[in-house]
Parts: sequence; C-alpha cells; structure tokens
Amino acid sequence: MSALGEQFVSEARELVAQATDALLGIERDGVSAGLVDQVLRAFHTLKGSAGLLDLPAMVLAMHVAEDLATSIQGGGTSPTPPVITQMLACLDLVAGWIDAFESGGDLPPSAGYEAREMSEALRGVLAPSGPAAAPQGGVLPGHQLPELRRAVAAALAGVAAWLVVSAVLPTPPPVGVPVVVSVRDLPAGHRLSASDLRVDRWPNRVRPASALQDPARAVDATLGAGLGAGEPVTASRLRGPGLLTGLPGLVAAHVPLTDPGAAALVHAGDRVDLIAAPAGTVVGSDVVVLAVDPADSGGAAGLVGGAGPARPGVVVAVTPAVAARVAAVTGSDLAGTSVTLALRGP
Repeated sequence: MSALGEQFVSEARELVAQATDALLGIERDGVSAGLVDQVLRAFHTLKGSAGLLDLPAMVLAMHVAEDLATSIQGGGTSPTPPVITQMLACLDLVAGWIDAFESGGDLPPSAGYEAREMSEALRGVLAPSGPAAAPQGGVLPGHQLPELRRAVAAALAGVAAWLVVSAVLPTPPPVGVPVVVSVRDLPAGHRLSASDLRVDRWPNRVRPASALQDPARAVDATLGAGLGAGEPVTASRLRGPGLLTGLPGLVAAHVPLTDPGAAALVHAGDRVDLIAAPAGTVVGSDVVVLAVDPADSGGAAGLVGGAGPARPGVVVAVTPAVAARVAAVTGSDLAGTSVTLALRGP
C-alpha cells in the first residue's frame, strides 16, 4: 500500500472513532454545538479524503451524512434516537470499507450498492427544509398547505421510483471467500463448539492457505494452540479426534524438523516417508500429513508444548508403534539426530 493509502487508513479510522464518540455523547447528554461540530468535521474530512483517493461510493455516503449533520447543526433536524442510530450505522459501514481498503487497496465490489442504500436511509431521517418546513409554532399558514402537499407527493414519488429501481438491481455478489474464525479468545486444549465459531469473508489474497471454510470441520476438535478473537481457524491449530476422523487405529504425532525447508514442501493430505538422520533409517512409511506448522510460527511447539528451542514441524497420522519410533529419534540426546521428510508422488 502507498504512503498516501496508509495515511488515509490511519486518519479515517481516527475520524470514524471521533464521530462515533460525539454521536454517542449527543445521544447520552443531548445536543451541544461542540459535539455537532465534531461530527460535521469528521464527515466533511472523510468525504474529502475519499475523493482524493477516488472512492466514489464513500464520497456519496459521506456527502449525504454531511448534509444530515449540517441540518442538525442548523436546527432543521432533531437528533432523535433513529437519526443517531442511522448515522452510527453509516460509520459502521465506513469502518468496514476502511478495513477492505487496507486489505485490498480498494473498497469492496458491493460498496456502490451499500452507498446508495445508506444514502437513501440517511435521507429518510433528514427533515424537510424550505417552503415545506413548518415554522416553530408547528402550524402552517393556509397558503403553504398546497406546497406541503406537493412536497409530500414528490417525496412519495421518489420513494416509489427508488423501490422500482431497487427491485431490478442485481444482488451484489458475495465479497471474498469464507473463513472460519473464533468469536472469542480461546485457550489451548479448548474443545470447539459451534458457538465458538463464525464464518467471515476475507479477500482471497490474505486468507491463510490452511484456513477452514466450513465450521463443521472444526466442531468437536481440540485446539492445540491458543486462538484469539477474530483469528482464522487453521488445520494446524487443531488436534485430537478432529484430525483423525476416518483414520481408526492411528494417532496424531507432531514431528519436529531440523530443516524448515522440509516443512515448506508439504501440505495437509500429502503422503510422506519419515527418515531418521543421519542414519537414513525409515521410521515411518507412506504416512498422511494432517497439518503443517504455520510458516510464521517458528514451529512454536507445534501442537505440543516443550522446553528448548522451537522447531517447525508437521502433524502426521501414524500407528502407535511408528509414533514411538519417531519419539525415540526426536527425543534422543545424541547430537545431530533428527527426522526429515521424503514427499511421495501422487
């Protein structure tokens, strides 16, 4: 991302936070000129920044939001709970756009649809102005009643036209690919349930290769390492029965590897031979790789704890006898003993 893009993301998030705080203050304590000015400045600056980066959907939403804030400032619109709620919803939408811009350098493909819908919703809570607006006494003079009727009729016609257009607009396509993530911080050893998980959509370019897409694959599995709220659930984070489904009689064994390049060669589902070095003895033949330690984890104890320097590794499905042979090699006190992998062909 360019330096301008990084600056936009940082400042936009700060502006969204400032406007949100100000709106919550208005909702809690009532209108004050300072809070309304803060909201107005935030919307105005967000609109200008979006225009500078050629983000027309965001410009549209911020333009209508700025009009609404201006109307509140001038007394034309009262900041009732529905008005505040709609403005907060607009800020939530913008916050999501900022996240998408940070991840992919642009707003999501659905932003145009979302901006038009948000603009209509904001206009829906914007009080009418001009000749059709009632004076402070709340009673219109007789000569203004026809004008009010014409304004109401025009507004209803506009709403009807928008409904017709909306009915023929295509449904915006889903953005990104499904990724199973944790809804809360979870410790190592936790047995996952459906309530621990949700499915988000991530840009494919930032989705971890081993991230699960179907939460059913993780339910009843046990975490081998802690998982933070919002983190993707990957195959290498799971251990226990969830990894061994359909493999009766086998156990899951973590094999630490001296050579990080060996772990980079394989993926879950590959079949490998386990070879003890330097003897060159095959300790496990044609075993299935269940998971690979994440590349950025430094092999942080894989799926089991342990003292000493962490090494990258893989989790394999083996018989108890092979697991014992692997443990004898990797747990040996002899310097230079280790296990390496030989990838089998399809």
